[in-house]
Amino acid sequence: MPNRSFFIKGYQLPICARCTGIALGHLIALIVMPFHTFSFKIAVLILPLAVDGTVQYFTNYESNNLKRIITGFLYGFAFMSFVVKLIRNIELI
Repeated sequence: MPNRSFFIKGYQLPICARCTGIALGHLIALIVMPFHTFSFKIAVLILPLAVDGTVQYFTNYESNNLKRIITGFLYGFAFMSFVVKLIRNIELI
């Protein structure tokens, strides 16, 4: 849906705001990976996306693109951090 994605100089991005946030979260997690030790506690960052999406699905509430990119970013960062943590643990075995 066009209203769920960003436009830059009249050009519509090919992915929605939430997916843009997820991709940015993945990228930032990979960039900070060498400087940060992740813990599994970071998984709580997945909750905002889950709550926002669930509330939207079951009610008339509709999130805006700012909330979508923020919740997507938090999810993407947490997911990639979790993957990095798993890879580091596998390398230690």
